[in-house]
Amino acid sequence: MKKAFAIVIVGLVILFGGIFGFKAFVNHMMHKAMSHAPAPVFSVSAAKVTGQAWHPEYRAVASLTALKGTAISTQIAGNVTAIHFHSGEEVHAGTLLVQIDNTNQLAQLATDQANLHLAAINLHRTRRLMATRAASQSQLDSAQAAFSADQAQVQNDRATLRKLAIRAPFTGHLGIRKVSLGQYLTPGTEIVDLQSWNPLHVDFTLPQSDLARLHVGTQMQFTSNATGNRVFQGTITALGSTVDSSTRQIQVQTTLSNPQDVLRPGMFGEALVIRHKLEHVVTVPASAISYNTFGDYVYVVHSENRNGRALQIATQQIVHPGENRDGQVAILSGLKAGEMVVTEGQGEFPGLHPILEQGAGGLLGRPGGLQEPRVPAGAHFHGQRGVGDGPPQVGPHVQLHQVPGPEPVVVFRIRGVVRGLLVRGEVRGEGRESPPGADVALHL
Repeated sequence: MKKAFAIVIVGLVILFGGIFGFKAFVNHMMHKAMSHAPAPVFSVSAAKVTGQAWHPEYRAVASLTALKGTAISTQIAGNVTAIHFHSGEEVHAGTLLVQIDNTNQLAQLATDQANLHLAAINLHRTRRLMATRAASQSQLDSAQAAFSADQAQVQNDRATLRKLAIRAPFTGHLGIRKVSLGQYLTPGTEIVDLQSWNPLHVDFTLPQSDLARLHVGTQMQFTSNATGNRVFQGTITALGSTVDSSTRQIQVQTTLSNPQDVLRPGMFGEALVIRHKLEHVVTVPASAISYNTFGDYVYVVHSENRNGRALQIATQQIVHPGENRDGQVAILSGLKAGEMVVTEGQGEFPGLHPILEQGAGGLLGRPGGLQEPRVPAGAHFHGQRGVGDGPPQVGPHVQLHQVPGPEPVVVFRIRGVVRGLLVRGEVRGEGRESPPGADVALHL
């Protein structure tokens, strides 16, 4: 029994020893092969930073409104006795649209006209008697007052009749009819919408920072997805008197012509305000910019001599991008015209100084070393190390890794990318602007 048990134990030891030994051998050979493998090579593209002259442009989402537009309604209650228009037609100013029942007002007008006629006769008679001193001055004044009162009453009747005959206040296009024959209308009931289509107002808002560069008469272009690629020209005709305190935007109103009536009030589109003054800017292809919460950056290519070899090295450079036009982005700060930037392939070398070489198929890149620290040289870190078996976590997305050696050295990473070395709490090497969240600390 004991002999069989010993044989089983020995067999298991030989079995597992062989498995783990083979695994160790495979790992050793893979490590040896990888240590002698050449550095990875990846394709990249580069382009020069160019200087261009741009007209300053300001873009905004805009809405169209009519210079003249209203909802036609009635001021006096009554039944609709006649409708003189069709939905969607164009009408001229003064065109009769709807007639409200006016039979009572016509009867009242006839009565008041008869009273006015009698008042005119009495006034004429009193004036003749006054000439022969057969009537007093007070009688003449009463006759004159009666005549004037009856005359005003007739005018009031005629004004009421005009309000019952609802007409177009200006030339424009009617919308959909909203009343029917015989319907009883109360004051304010909407009958139909009337809008003028040419010209039109374009209303939009711009940030208060653009206010100093906006002036009445500045040219503007309007485009809409409803009209394809057609561009409508207009000019700024008015600026708001105040800046909105909640949005810090200034109201802008422009006017454009709509000769073929292809635009409609209420449509939206894009307004483009163009200034005639040229501004000189440096631009790079949009693909060259890497956008990051710690700051937008590009990879700048420069020549460097290493061990007697002239190499092209790509280094990360913080930039402040501006306007994007036709795939070119204006750089407000961080670059100069004539510099070379990587436009494609930069995603292959985060955290490295890639070395760029001209290959048969174009520009090729390979890793060239650690990325320069993005924190100021000489900066000190104050705080606590992380707790646990993993790398210490200090601040958002920031890790500090202890490196064995004669003096305490820590590798400083942000989002897993090496950013520099800290020796006794001090950043070593030339650095650039400290990104948000990098002001972290470590007690060694």
